[in-house]
Amino acid sequence: MSSLGFFQRLKKALNLSGDDAVSSKPSAPVSEPPVSASTPVTTASETRKAVEINASLFAKQCLKLVGGYGNATRIDACVTRIRLTLKDNTVVTDAQLKAIGAAAVVRVGDKNLQVVVGPMAQDIAEEMKKIPVTEDLSKIEVPA
Repeated sequence: MSSLGFFQRLKKALNLSGDDAVSSKPSAPVSEPPVSASTPVTTASETRKAVEINASLFAKQCLKLVGGYGNATRIDACVTRIRLTLKDNTVVTDAQLKAIGAAAVVRVGDKNLQVVVGPMAQDIAEEMKKIPVTEDLSKIEVPA
């Protein structure tokens, strides 16, 4: 049997009629998921704003824990890590970085530190760079 014959029989068996088989409109109306009074409705911009707020807080906490701009000479990011070059990385406590949400802390040599945070690394690094050098980080609360 040729492949053409197979597809013709398949179309007939599925009751498909030529080019109309693929339609851009659904055959039945698509219903919205039920929303009750207790289900909060959030928009994409609200979700993005919440993420930005968390990135901003994490950035301030992280910068405080690494010793601020007095200790951090370079802030960068890759896909899942905030990459920091520090004058002295012995002042940084891995446990405190993990307490604010870091998945892991990787020390590369005696001057480089990588804080593993997941896909938000770039956003957090950008937030860290936005923090003014003159900002008083002593007011930022971090877990003990």
